[in-house]
Amino acid sequence: MNFVKSLPVLLALSLAGAAAAQEGTPVFVQPPQTQTAPAQTPAPVLTSATAVLPATDGVTLWGGFASEVLIIPLLNLNVSVPVVRGPGYGVAARLTGETLSTAANALGADVLLGRPDGRGVYGGPGAALVFGENLRGWRAGVSTGYRDTFGQGRLGYYAEAKLNYLAWRGGGCAELTSPYGNGEPCNDNFWLVSPGLRFGLTYRF
Repeated sequence: MNFVKSLPVLLALSLAGAAAAQEGTPVFVQPPQTQTAPAQTPAPVLTSATAVLPATDGVTLWGGFASEVLIIPLLNLNVSVPVVRGPGYGVAARLTGETLSTAANALGADVLLGRPDGRGVYGGPGAALVFGENLRGWRAGVSTGYRDTFGQGRLGYYAEAKLNYLAWRGGGCAELTSPYGNGEPCNDNFWLVSPGLRFGLTYRF
């Protein structure tokens, strides 16, 4: 009898539990969000810088003052032409024209070894024929100097020292006096070691 009375209570409790189980706790599902990738800056393209090649030497006009036995000024006019180029060096042939005194001139050639662009230190041997009124002879020696340009232009400058051996024949004392200035008269034949200078401007074509 007690069981029959408690049956409605048990049934009510069972129905309440089932309803609570069916209701449950609501679950909110968040919709997927689209993530925008940050804009990427294109990586810079790395290119190797263009190598600046040194300009090679070319036909060059030299002009300025010169001296023999360290007497200044005498004029000189030269033209050089590159003949050989190698890794780190260049060889040029230079035709030279100089006044040695009021009665003598010299025409010759030098072989100059230097850099392939024609700048910097250079040097080499040279020889020339000496001539004038009733005068003939020869000259041989070496020279070394420094040459450069003003900026990257064609105009430049040079300065060099030279040491020559001079052999003159003829001319007489009417045209020549002793180059050493010691008061001794010259003779028709004489030889001397002559230091000298050249300096002036260059123009490369």
